[in-house]
Amino acid sequence: MRIVPTHARGAAAVLGALALGMLLAGCSGGSGSVPRAASGAGQTPGGSTAPLGPETFASFAVSSADQAAAQNATGLARHAFPIAPKVVALASSFDSRSATARPEDVTYPEDLAYGGGSLVTNAVTHNVYLSVGTANSSPAIWGDPHKFLSDLFASTYLGVVNQYVGAGIYAVGESALVTSTNFSYGPLYDNDLLAILHSVASQMNPPGDNGYNVIYNLFLPPGVDTCYSYTAECYSPDHLSTFAFCAYHSSVTFGDIGHVLYTIQPYQPATVVEGGNTYESCSILSPQTDPNFLEDATDSSLEHETFETISDPDPPSGWTVPYSNGGVAGGNEMADLCDYSSLESVLLNGTLYKIQPMYSNKAHACVNSYP
Repeated sequence: MRIVPTHARGAAAVLGALALGMLLAGCSGGSGSVPRAASGAGQTPGGSTAPLGPETFASFAVSSADQAAAQNATGLARHAFPIAPKVVALASSFDSRSATARPEDVTYPEDLAYGGGSLVTNAVTHNVYLSVGTANSSPAIWGDPHKFLSDLFASTYLGVVNQYVGAGIYAVGESALVTSTNFSYGPLYDNDLLAILHSVASQMNPPGDNGYNVIYNLFLPPGVDTCYSYTAECYSPDHLSTFAFCAYHSSVTFGDIGHVLYTIQPYQPATVVEGGNTYESCSILSPQTDPNFLEDATDSSLEHETFETISDPDPPSGWTVPYSNGGVAGGNEMADLCDYSSLESVLLNGTLYKIQPMYSNKAHACVNSYP
């Protein structure tokens, strides 16, 4: 991680600079500036930010040592963003896998409760773009996740997650490009993704500088599926019988670099065509109704997983709906309660985005603004 202009790497350096910038701003009546990462992403919570700088990239390859580290990793925990209810019903008709029961229209879901686990209050995010075989996850095909996260972290809308974790400080760090010949052009399983994650996390930040201070977002190329190991639960819009989720966030502990937080971001604008009908599997919008479908589907998924990583980094030990409440929403996180309800126009740091609302305990409802 680099800080302009000193080019120091590491999440601790970025967060330290942000905290110092906030302190100096407070001591000088608010006129001090906050240093930003090379990607232009140093922000105060819900405050202003320096002009967004160019996205910078580091390149990595996956080694045999990364694969060995993946095989020996422990404590894998994750929480998935499920596919749209209509596609769940469609997929379940292809085999005996049970569709997950969930309400399609929930106006006032049950409030979240804190489970006592760790929370993310200061963190740098890194966008990681993966190429597998001939499939290339160039940043250009995703819209601009770099700018979206920067605007999200600089907006007052950040308050909707801060109500659960306190006044968090978040920044967008350097991006990564990962190429690998170690994986075939096919489904990526847990150890495949963990090897990629280890390659980036072990080289991008110093040992001990990951943990709850860094979030890695792994973007998979179009056409590449991913599955949980030893299950029939996948992101597989081309194979309905195993299609179960759109994205997920997770945590894992490596023997050498420790605890690491990450999200998996498959190609969101996937649609399912069956019986002459087109189903928007991971968004309620479609290319026919939304000219910015690519960006909106990507941004909404990234918002979903980012806020849930912050509020429940080691699922389900953070903020979730208790099963003890007896409702159908038990185990859900703050974004799950509002997915597929709508995508609404939200102004983030001066730019208008179309993203899903988030559940607010204070409002006891899904909200698209805060306060």
